[in-house]
Amino acid sequence: MDGDDYDYEPEDLEQDGSRYEMGAQHYKHTYNVKYYPHEDIRWEGFPWNPPTGQSMTADFMFDQLVEDHDPTGINIVGKDDQTAYTDPNWNPVNYPMTTTNLFKCDVSVSTDYVAEQQIYDDPIDEYTEITLDPNTNEYWITYWVQTPQRVDEALPDLWDDIASVSAENWYWFNTSSPRGEIGLSSPSGDVKGKYLYYGKGYVVKFRNIPSTFSWNVPSIWGTSGSTQNRKTTYFEYDETTEYMALDVLDIPAGVEEIGVFQNDTCIGGAVVDSSSATILCYEQPVERTQSSLTIETWGSRSASSVDYEHYNRNTQSFASKKLMAGSQDYALVRIIQTGESAPGIVELMGNYPNPFNPTTTIRYNLPQDGKVTITVYNVRGQRVVTLLSTKQTAGEHELTWNAQDQASGVYLLRLEAAGQTRTSKLLLLK
Repeated sequence: MDGDDYDYEPEDLEQDGSRYEMGAQHYKHTYNVKYYPHEDIRWEGFPWNPPTGQSMTADFMFDQLVEDHDPTGINIVGKDDQTAYTDPNWNPVNYPMTTTNLFKCDVSVSTDYVAEQQIYDDPIDEYTEITLDPNTNEYWITYWVQTPQRVDEALPDLWDDIASVSAENWYWFNTSSPRGEIGLSSPSGDVKGKYLYYGKGYVVKFRNIPSTFSWNVPSIWGTSGSTQNRKTTYFEYDETTEYMALDVLDIPAGVEEIGVFQNDTCIGGAVVDSSSATILCYEQPVERTQSSLTIETWGSRSASSVDYEHYNRNTQSFASKKLMAGSQDYALVRIIQTGESAPGIVELMGNYPNPFNPTTTIRYNLPQDGKVTITVYNVRGQRVVTLLSTKQTAGEHELTWNAQDQASGVYLLRLEAAGQTRTSKLLLLK
């Protein structure tokens, strides 16, 4: 990189990588490293001062990453605009990277799973105060305090005025919204495990907009809990720059993972540790006709769709009305549990062999006469083949799938009959 602030010999640097300066505090001049996993979107902030005479622009900030990793593309989305790098140019050029703002970054590399961005870091003042635009209630802000803090600890003076805080991997929602108190214990209303970290970005929405904004600066360094999301293994989905947070209550015992689908495509999932969970749903673009969202659970090596009720904050009650894609930023539902011995249950009894090559036999049981549809999807939610779509009588049935024209991998089988949906995982090994 160009500029005297970057060209130091090893003997000019201290052990922590900072430039040797008499009386300087170590954290004031260090190398800050950011990591960009392939196909993941990172919510980043860049809260540091540029070298003298240098502007904070996208091409300057990502110069080293481009040089080291030769990315196939970089997309950077700000609140009101965005920029993109397609080898060898940025469009638009000289895109400003404001030190207090959040930027959602998507780095695509062809050879490395993780791209590393190393930046010479001269942090801005932790007591920095910014003026808020009174014409909007949503602000994309970076966390410029070097001590990690829980979200409520970082905003003590503004806490009652905040409607929600969105992070890369968690969501907090004020359950005492003026639109009607939820009055329920929902995971998004809990601050436990929701921490802010230096150099990460967050979306803060206000109910009452203050004129200025600043983070609380703690007097001592503290410790923090982990906010690392555990990825689902059964439900696979692609992240986008926006999501809807969905709280799910009354999850049945034995459920290991839970997923949300839009138009048969999985848009989010969560590992289940208790009877409730928050799912970040990366919704697809909504067509003229809105699509409803469906929920599936995975446990005991089988999957099934579940019915749910949607909470209406105005009436403060649950209703069976389905949740529509693209309708809101946050929603609360509860699963309607059905007894295991209830009559009229469609049974997907698995397939044999599994793994298979290239044929497998699928067994299922129908509680009544009616139309049956059996479809195979890949892990991206794309339809591979419809094996059956016809009327059948009640009772046990078998169906054989010959996958000789398909590539090895995991496939999802979906059976629809009697108003119910059942799914299972198929493994083709050639």
